[in-house]
Amino acid sequence: MLRFYITLVQLFLFTFFACAQKGGFVSISFQHQYDGKRFIVSDSGVAINTAKDLKINVLKYYVSHIRLFSSGTIVAQDTALAHLIDASDTNSTSIIIPIHKNVVYDEIRFDLGIDSTTNVSGVLGGDLDPTKGMYWTWQSGYINFKLEGNSKQCTNPKKEFIYHIGGYAHPYSCIREVSLKVGGSSKAFIVLELKTIFDHVQLDKEANIMSPSQNATSFSKLLDKSFIVKEP
Repeated sequence: MLRFYITLVQLFLFTFFACAQKGGFVSISFQHQYDGKRFIVSDSGVAINTAKDLKINVLKYYVSHIRLFSSGTIVAQDTALAHLIDASDTNSTSIIIPIHKNVVYDEIRFDLGIDSTTNVSGVLGGDLDPTKGMYWTWQSGYINFKLEGNSKQCTNPKKEFIYHIGGYAHPYSCIREVSLKVGGSSKAFIVLELKTIFDHVQLDKEANIMSPSQNATSFSKLLDKSFIVKEP
């Protein structure tokens, strides 16, 4: 336990001095909403649409290769392999990107998911540790996006939907690049709007996607369209 706290202190000091040397940082906060209403997933889940009896129990996804751009040129980038965003854990939803003093940016780009190189790199730690529940097998690799819940629209006995979206090999690669224009503030708020997803998926016909497939690839194409920027 002592070693754990020492590691946390070292990580904090490293980030602090890195930011100090570069002149500052950008704080990126990920938020989640349905039809404009923000939510956080509790231990018992969260109801997001009473008319459809729509409830979310799990919402997790990987964000990787975060880059800040100015007029199409990279001005700062994240050094971590990936971040696991968990809608039930507010500590996981903020990411700090060191940036040089006086540098401005007008665009954020990131990958939703894990690239093929990382997928085949063997056992990894941190947010990529298989014990995080976002890993299938050595053949299938990481789950990029996990969404589970219940709805009366589902026709299965438990009225549940399970979407585990992943796959890194052709033709079922599900990693998606998200590109968002921003105002360049030191704080950026990126929102995942779930209504965009549920307006297109057919819960009564396909409530389960749990392996790399054409259906998973089609689902992944909804994801990069579901992120928007919220002005601070």
